[in-house]
Amino acid sequence: LGNVAFADQANVFIYHRFNDSRYPSTNISLQDFRAHLEFLSQQEFNVLTLGQVVDRLQNEISLPQRCAVISVDDGYRSFLTDGWPLLKQYGYPATLFVSTDTVGGDDYLSWGELRQLQREGVEIGNHSASHAYLLDRLAGEEEAGWMKRVSGDISRSQQAFENHLGSSPTLFAYPYGEYAPALIDLVKSAGFAAAFGQQSGVVASGQELF
Repeated sequence: LGNVAFADQANVFIYHRFNDSRYPSTNISLQDFRAHLEFLSQQEFNVLTLGQVVDRLQNEISLPQRCAVISVDDGYRSFLTDGWPLLKQYGYPATLFVSTDTVGGDDYLSWGELRQLQREGVEIGNHSASHAYLLDRLAGEEEAGWMKRVSGDISRSQQAFENHLGSSPTLFAYPYGEYAPALIDLVKSAGFAAAFGQQSGVVASGQELF
């Protein structure tokens, strides 16, 4: 956060599980999460959704100074039970990326819970259907087969969102945060407005949105 006062950039924070000590590598304690939110509050950050950031970048509207985003991957139930209540206390929005094949499974949010969160203002993004490492090809798989499989995965997830939430997301998060030009092309062709990886640094004006 060395340059937090600069305009036209957003600091995006990625979370997964909340208050779930069984998985320390992807978990944050409520004490630490509250400390993060308290810092944003004390430093008078403007907390936006990723969709709001993308909309401003697309329309060449400056991002506010001290701009931050709370992004959450995978759709674990602990977001609803532990993470979201804290965010609501601070009045902060969040963008939640969901892999549709796991919805309703153990530790994962159900479609009903996702509808509840959506009604309460959580922005829902697409994190693929399978959460597979999409860059890898299967044994013996040619490029055409890879493209068909990955395109089908993305299409299946978008259809699931449409069926259960009434609309399909405009934002995509690459599983495991990694991408390549061929995958970017598939995500663009699926109609998304922007896609997100997991690289260090800020989101800034003038950057490639995929």
